[in-house]
Amino acid sequence: MKMPRPQGGQEASLSTERLAWLFHDGPELIAGGYAVTFHGQPRATKDTDSFFKADRFHARAVIGAPMDELAVDDLADPKEFIRLGREPVAIDILPSIGGVEFDAAWDRRVESVIDLASGLKACFLCRDDLIASKIAAGRMRDLADVEEIRAAMESTLLERAGQEPPATNAGSPSE
Repeated sequence: MKMPRPQGGQEASLSTERLAWLFHDGPELIAGGYAVTFHGQPRATKDTDSFFKADRFHARAVIGAPMDELAVDDLADPKEFIRLGREPVAIDILPSIGGVEFDAAWDRRVESVIDLASGLKACFLCRDDLIASKIAAGRMRDLADVEEIRAAMESTLLERAGQEPPATNAGSPSE
């Protein structure tokens, strides 16, 4: 993992400018915790995971970012990822994600406005690709995300069918 220093010594923030930079020029997909939230299961996350195609062409599009000490080859290696900033507002630039191939994921992407004031749009992994990536990662948090995404999807389907979703134990003293 590489951790370039933001230019001007400023830390990343969750500003519209930061998000606009992230999606400025080239296909990128939001993955991780923000994608989990997008697909109906809100949760806290410490970073923004940005998945892009790992090749020199796409790396050149991403490299226009405001950061020092980073070269095109740093972004073209699918085995490396780059972290900008620090948690809780870090951006992880991911040239690969387990269980998901970029071109196929791009074809299935879900686009949405993420800032109403500016009209800024972002593309997210579709629900099935997000679940596949979480299963491939296999960490406890990722597997919990899979269960929560599936439960949210089932609840939505039941509500649409006019049925009552099953009761959950969310917020019970035993959790």
